[in-house]
Amino acid sequence: YAWGLTAASSYSGDHSITDSPQGYYANNDVSAIATVNPINLSGLDNPFVNFAAKWDIENNYDFVRFEISTDGMHWTSLEGMYTETGAGQGTQDTDDHGYDGISDWVEEFIDLSSYTDETSVYFQFILTADSGVTGDGFYFDDFTIQGYLNYVPGDLMQDGELDIFDVLALVELILAAGSLNEYQQLRADVNFDGIINLDDVLAMVDIILSN
Repeated sequence: YAWGLTAASSYSGDHSITDSPQGYYANNDVSAIATVNPINLSGLDNPFVNFAAKWDIENNYDFVRFEISTDGMHWTSLEGMYTETGAGQGTQDTDDHGYDGISDWVEEFIDLSSYTDETSVYFQFILTADSGVTGDGFYFDDFTIQGYLNYVPGDLMQDGELDIFDVLALVELILAAGSLNEYQQLRADVNFDGIINLDDVLAMVDIILSN
């Protein structure tokens, strides 16, 4: 089965994402939903993941793990406030963290501070089931990655302030139309829309004038 949107249950709004929108997950199911593009955590202090979740997973045998990867191929399960350590039977390894049993909607918090300096990470939810009992599966909603900015947006001169020299540096970067390094990409995106263009220059000028 493939993960997808469902209107059967949600924490906010009308939809959430679940491993088995059609109902119960299947025996021996292995299915995942992962971020496609890498996420840069290097601009955040004390980063964390926050999402709402509910689940109905065979206790001690089946598992849903929330995992992180720095290369998109090798994955590590992460421990949250509501995860359990694997029972060592079924699809649960004792060195993994995950969700099983039954829970109504809860707000989960997962600390990412050990990945603060990573410039490229991926996340995935993965369901693994054995050949025994199945359940309604895992739902999540309102997924966010948060933290505290450890830099001044627009501070291309790296002096801790925004001024005309930063504006000139940003204009020069835009006119050069070349690829930006990770430092420049973070600080040049002043309006946080993922695109470096004139809108960022205007946003920087507005900040300078307002100060």
